[in-house]
Amino acid sequence: LGYFNQSIEKINNNQGFIIGAQIPIFRSGIGNNAKASQINILKTQSQADNFKLQLTTSYITAVQDYNKYNKSLQYYQSTGLLMADKIFSSAQTAYTQGEINYVEYVQSIQQATFIKTEYLQALNNYNQSIIYLNYLISK
Repeated sequence: LGYFNQSIEKINNNQGFIIGAQIPIFRSGIGNNAKASQINILKTQSQADNFKLQLTTSYITAVQDYNKYNKSLQYYQSTGLLMADKIFSSAQTAYTQGEINYVEYVQSIQQATFIKTEYLQALNNYNQSIIYLNYLISK
């Protein structure tokens, strides 16, 4: 529905109304829109399924890492740190009593320090695995 006012070189003012109707001759346009919508639904569902699979895989890997780092941390807490302390105290005692020289003393201290450093790395890995698991759970 519309209205027009037309003049040619300022002569003959023509006014009028327009009424029209649209009748589709070919129905394929309607069907194509429905097919496109169906394809978009399938695409979105496929993307959601893919994301769910990736999330599940990441979660399983994160749980395995957590278990691995937990065992490593338990080893250091039950055995490794005690061994490092024993090496350190034995090296100090042996050096002060003259049973070992300075190079052996430094090597023992270095070994004890290495064990404690490995413990701290295991603790960091354990904490990072917990943080990542919490991240995945909240996602």
